[in-house]
Amino acid sequence: MRKYPKRRRKGPDLDFIGSSTMVLAVLPLWVIAITSSLPFLYLFMTTNDRNWNEIETWWQTNVLLVSILMILIQELILWRGPLGVVNRSALLTSEGNRIVVYFGLKSLILLWSLSLWRGLILGIVDGVLKRNGHDF
Repeated sequence: MRKYPKRRRKGPDLDFIGSSTMVLAVLPLWVIAITSSLPFLYLFMTTNDRNWNEIETWWQTNVLLVSILMILIQELILWRGPLGVVNRSALLTSEGNRIVVYFGLKSLILLWSLSLWRGLILGIVDGVLKRNGHDF
């Protein structure tokens, strides 16, 4: 017997919302975005000429802008899909600060992505080493 069956809960069905594929891409995307911004930050901190005309000629600026664009596209896809319904309802029904709730949801999705990657890697290791009932 389920403790919280669907008929007694408000909001979307949270069991299988089909967002794990997109959530799986969140962690690598953030790692790429953060590591690709490091050359820009290094050059920005070490150079003396910091006017925009000079900065926009750096290849590091282009990489940083592409990384920001990838993060924005990922945000749009996550908030428009089934997971967006859950996120929007969490924001609308929260009684606290919505900015704190937003960043809490972002950290939750990032941790979910980390957990999916961990499970994927552990499953591959189990399959290769033929442990825990896995076998090729």
